[in-house]
Amino acid sequence: NLLDGHFSQAQWNQLDGTTVLIDVRAKTELEKGKIDTATNIPIDELRDRLTELDKKVEYVVYCQSGQRSYTATKILLNRGFKAKNLSGAFLTWKTAKRSSSEE
Repeated sequence: NLLDGHFSQAQWNQLDGTTVLIDVRAKTELEKGKIDTATNIPIDELRDRLTELDKKVEYVVYCQSGQRSYTATKILLNRGFKAKNLSGAFLTWKTAKRSSSEE
């Protein structure tokens, strides 16, 4: 899907204060950390909560390692939303942020 252009990804260093993030991890996973500006909508609740989202907004979706956010991004795209998957998911973002703060 990525190679065919049916799917887009955002990189961790492209996130800024205007990026609208959706964290699709379970609430219990948030104890391990999260991106402060993200809204948590667990993947199991996403289809039931689509009315909370705006089709005019582009969303960047993430989970812990990437599989659930891939699925969530596909759900959003198939329902007419603008969405990208965060490449490398939360683990990459967390590692990159930790590395940049140590410099």
